[in-house]
Amino acid sequence: RLRFFSRSLESDDMPLSTGALQASGISVLVPVYSEPILPQLPQDWQRELGVPRGQDQQHAHVLDHKTLEFLRSDFDLEWKRLELRLDDRVTFRSPFDRLMRVRTWAAERLQTVYRTVVGMMKHRKALDLLLEAELPRLNPAERQALLNLKFRLVLAVQTYANHHADATKSNAMDAYSRADVKMLLERFPHGLAVAYLQRVGDRFFSCVVDGTRRDASGQLESDPDHPELLRPTYRIELPGFPVLGNGKSDNQNMAIPYTRGPIIQAIDCNQEGYLEESLKICNVLREFDICIPGGGPPAIVGFREHIFSNLGTLGTFAATAELVFGTLVQRTLARPLWCRYHYGHPDVMDKLVLMAQGGLSKATKGLNLSEDIFAGMDVQLRGHNILHREYFQVGKGRDMGAISILQFFSKLSQGTAQMSTSRQALRLGQRLSLGRLLGFYYTHIGYYAGQLHYSHASYMMLGLAFVGSVVDAAGALPGVAAPCVALFNGLFGLMSLLFFAFNLLPSFFAFLTDEGPVAAVGKPLKALLTFSPLFFVMQSRCISHFFALEFAVGGAKYIPTGRGLAISHTPFHEIYATHAASCIYPGVELALLLAGTIVLAPLAGFQLNLYSVGFACIAPVALILGPSLFNPQAFCTAEGIDDLRRFLLWLVRSTQPGGAFDPRHSWADFQQESADAKRSVRFRAFLLPSKELVLSVPLLLASHIVMAPYGWGLIQLLLLGMPILSACAIGILLMPAVALFAALCFGGALAPAMAEASAFARLELLAALLVAVTLAAECMHWSAVDDLGFVTMPPSITLEHAILLAATRYFSFRWTSNAGLYLAAGLKRRAVEKRDGPPAAHTRACLHMAPDVIVYTAALTGAAHLFLVDALLGLSIHLLYLIISLVPGVKRGHYVILGFSRRVRATAEKQRGMPTTASALAWLAGKNTDARTRAAQRAAERKAEQEAQQAAAEATEERKGGSDFI
Repeated sequence: RLRFFSRSLESDDMPLSTGALQASGISVLVPVYSEPILPQLPQDWQRELGVPRGQDQQHAHVLDHKTLEFLRSDFDLEWKRLELRLDDRVTFRSPFDRLMRVRTWAAERLQTVYRTVVGMMKHRKALDLLLEAELPRLNPAERQALLNLKFRLVLAVQTYANHHADATKSNAMDAYSRADVKMLLERFPHGLAVAYLQRVGDRFFSCVVDGTRRDASGQLESDPDHPELLRPTYRIELPGFPVLGNGKSDNQNMAIPYTRGPIIQAIDCNQEGYLEESLKICNVLREFDICIPGGGPPAIVGFREHIFSNLGTLGTFAATAELVFGTLVQRTLARPLWCRYHYGHPDVMDKLVLMAQGGLSKATKGLNLSEDIFAGMDVQLRGHNILHREYFQVGKGRDMGAISILQFFSKLSQGTAQMSTSRQALRLGQRLSLGRLLGFYYTHIGYYAGQLHYSHASYMMLGLAFVGSVVDAAGALPGVAAPCVALFNGLFGLMSLLFFAFNLLPSFFAFLTDEGPVAAVGKPLKALLTFSPLFFVMQSRCISHFFALEFAVGGAKYIPTGRGLAISHTPFHEIYATHAASCIYPGVELALLLAGTIVLAPLAGFQLNLYSVGFACIAPVALILGPSLFNPQAFCTAEGIDDLRRFLLWLVRSTQPGGAFDPRHSWADFQQESADAKRSVRFRAFLLPSKELVLSVPLLLASHIVMAPYGWGLIQLLLLGMPILSACAIGILLMPAVALFAALCFGGALAPAMAEASAFARLELLAALLVAVTLAAECMHWSAVDDLGFVTMPPSITLEHAILLAATRYFSFRWTSNAGLYLAAGLKRRAVEKRDGPPAAHTRACLHMAPDVIVYTAALTGAAHLFLVDALLGLSIHLLYLIISLVPGVKRGHYVILGFSRRVRATAEKQRGMPTTASALAWLAGKNTDARTRAAQRAAERKAEQEAQQAAAEATEERKGGSDFI
């Protein structure tokens, strides 16, 4: 920060300030939804600070012990100085004063609303210092009145008035968080305002509390109609319910009337301001008084961000990516391309321009998930200018865990897919010149489409090499493997090396200009040694998956990541449920294609280059092992065995009640969510080309050519390519349920509901067992005899023939399973329409129930195959990690890869309740206590805890002695 501050004073781009007196007014707008404002400390920490038992401070957001231990160890010197200050009984007269000081100390080192408010209020402090230096004879009261015109921070707390008894709901604010809001207004009596939405009957109001409504004693007044709220200073009635989009954009636009001055700075709850940067706020405001040559003053002035959340390897990756994009990329986009838009919340914007174009952000659900980028697009469409400057910065915290980082990019990918269908993107594409259009394409849809093309290209290359090798080795098309293997050696050889080198160049130049040549060489090399290619391959695959998924099925939604410390272990079943579709499934397919190419290419008479195979292995290894590799304590044996138990429970657990599917709760929820995503898609979508269809067609043709001499025809190919035997077994399983259903239908007691998967959720596990038995019996039968009557096997099947038939069956099964899901989705939509129709239609629906039963059987067959795949794949990956964890030194090396210091390692291993290796092995051997006994023990412990709390409350009442003390 000091290096940047000293260098920024020499910047040629920074305009000369005309002084704080003549500077324009500025407002900082911070939208808040369910982010923690000021988290509370656990009860044992309150005891250490002297809080009496029975007077514990409760809160909805309580910091866990691991987070506090990390803060105390990572900020060791600051914590020791705080302990010395806490001993001062003059400053801290009561235990509650000490408790509040420790809470604020912790909140200032986490990504909280309190840290954002304290940081951005330094703008007011800087203006106060500048005015005091400029007008030394001005008395404090006059200076405060002038500051009220110059600066205001509007905290748009959307849920402040949504009182709800259940404080765990994100759309309601509990009494403890309201007390935190009141504390902020008391700490900053000038310059801070809280805006919120309020519903009174069928009327909606936009309200603001700015701290001016106080009683005779100087305390903030309460609302007489709603005593739990503060009395608003102003209320504006709205024409209706204002939340039309995902909430954040409506929250920002609702608070714009309460801002002061012509300039707005939009800030998120994961940012903070620095006093040394706030001293340059008058220079920033001066930008809007200077006209650009050939145009008017700018509408948006963008600035860089300083990433303070660089904990561990993943935090460093995020900080490096933000440094490259916030400096090198945006500098080039702004000049000479003149195609920079609005990307980050440090940007300072002209409020009048924003109000003329409909507000700070767009708020249409299903179109404006990434609401911020539309501000820059609308500014460009209206002919205004956007600048980028690098003499000013604002602190920002990023996600530091693998799951939260990838979820953040999935949200960006889906938002960009929605943005590409908007009218703003269409009009910009029609009106921009070629240079500016290419800049717009690169920074918006082009980046995400490039990731999708990279994913498809890597899959296509391995698929082409595999198909060429297998059909050549099997004798279907002799000589076709030569060009395929040559292309594989070329693209995965020198081309891949150049690809990695050019990906490192932006970070090299960014570090070279900011930190010098040593950092420019050392930091990229350190990133390579800590497996950064594996993580960025995962990130690229997640971007391409969710980008394509939004175009295919839609349903994008805001994903709250939390931005917590990445020092806690994530259970394996949550990792699997989150990354199975985006990473693990494609990784397994790439690994199978690569393994088949390695085995079959020499049989066809061609040799693969060793370095080409090494580069080709990066993607499958990253996608299969990467999600767990960047998980803290992934190689802890005790945690691994406990994760195995949780994964098995996740497989057999039923769907959660309530109709909402949580993939982390059970496999049934995971499967139902993926199936329901296709409900809005027309069932004929299964005819669209897919990688399974593209690979299964040539493999089926090759199988027909190879097996034709043995009498194989259409029936044999259907048995090979479609799960007919499994579907027949599942159809027999469904017969009793179908008969009962038909009887109830014809009796008029039940509407057609064959498409309701929840009625047959229990059948999926039984169907999976049937499929496993069918597949095992089929394999054993085919390997035991040569002549099956209508299926004739070659007398001595070779390896290449076996691989060809297995690959044909796999990709054909994949395509038929997807087709079954699309057909079932269309069936479900039609069945719901019939169910909502007249009663006479119910009988007609039952008469035509046979096709629906067939389609549902196909869907259940696909779900059963998916269950087997998930069970075997998850167990294989997890057992591999368990075996690796037994190697001495792996755990310590894993912490080094994650970039954890020795203190952070010690904190990460202090997880409360973490099972020991002995207890986990005892469970695995069946030696631990019965589940009912453990449940009874937990119930007894809860009962004892409740009795202790009740006794403490009664003791507190006795100490009060019936007084009116509150």
